[in-house]
Amino acid sequence: MSKASTPAASPRTVSVSATGQADVVPDAARASITVEVTDPVSAEKAQQDAAVAATAVIDALGTAGVAEADIATQGVSVSPAYNYTSDGGQEQIGYRASQTITVTLRDLTTAGPTLDAVVAAGGNAARIDSVSTYVTDPTVAANKARAQA
Repeated sequence: MSKASTPAASPRTVSVSATGQADVVPDAARASITVEVTDPVSAEKAQQDAAVAATAVIDALGTAGVAEADIATQGVSVSPAYNYTSDGGQEQIGYRASQTITVTLRDLTTAGPTLDAVVAAGGNAARIDSVSTYVTDPTVAANKARAQA
């Protein structure tokens, strides 16, 4: 004789879901800056000129009060530079060198003048690729949102 099996009791659960929101004002910015130089003859000269421009940009950031820890080189590149011809071909016009720097700007009230100084220091070789603002410590806002939930 076999024992009749009884189904196991289903676990009982309660699910709760809530939403909270907290508005935050960004207090810092991250900028990507590239210096790019083309030399008609020499890759080495293009790289040297890019290094001079990058140093000028980094020095301008330091003069503006940006901490050394907030400045980082993200990439260095040297390659042939080409112009494309109307018949679909290409001709080498020299060598292009670039350096990309990422900087954290912790004082948004001086971010504009700081980036102006960067462009002035780097001259025609410098460009601002992107600027994005963010909140350095979202903990207070997250706690406020949780409390509302």
